[in-house]
Amino acid sequence: GIQDPISVRWSERVQKWIINKGHTRRKCAKAAGLTEVPIIIQDESTDWNQVIENLIRDVLSTKDMVAFIMRKKEQGIKQNEIAKRLSRDKSWISKHMALANPPTFVQSIWDNGYATDFTVLYGLTTVYKQDSIFVEEEVNKIIAKKKKIFENDVKIIKKALTSNKNKDKTEGETESQTK
Repeated sequence: GIQDPISVRWSERVQKWIINKGHTRRKCAKAAGLTEVPIIIQDESTDWNQVIENLIRDVLSTKDMVAFIMRKKEQGIKQNEIAKRLSRDKSWISKHMALANPPTFVQSIWDNGYATDFTVLYGLTTVYKQDSIFVEEEVNKIIAKKKKIFENDVKIIKKALTSNKNKDKTEGETESQTK
């Protein structure tokens, strides 16, 4: 059976009940052959409610979350208010906002489905800003092998970047000491 009721409202315009939240539950119930499902009547469903429910169920894509946050920003809602209403901290909102306009290379990776997870996309955006050429080379190698980029891949790239910086710094110090 269904544990959480489907949220519905009456539409005068179409003269029928409209599902606010629970479209997937309805499809599953139908596929399971259920003829009745629990409902709750909610006259008003806001996009905030839908996003919060989808966040809880972990079914909201990164693209949809970024688009939602940017719509709210365009409506003049402050970042702190967005964070508060979504029960998230301000840095979580900031990180999502960073993906509203990622570097072209990262956007291409995202658009082509090589990376869709928020942590991966944000991590790529961060390391790309440190050394775009190195990151592009490493990401292209990963895509050639695995066809997908995972969180661990980004960690490895980040670690290699840090190692390269430390190595360059050490070499620079050695050169200046020998002069």
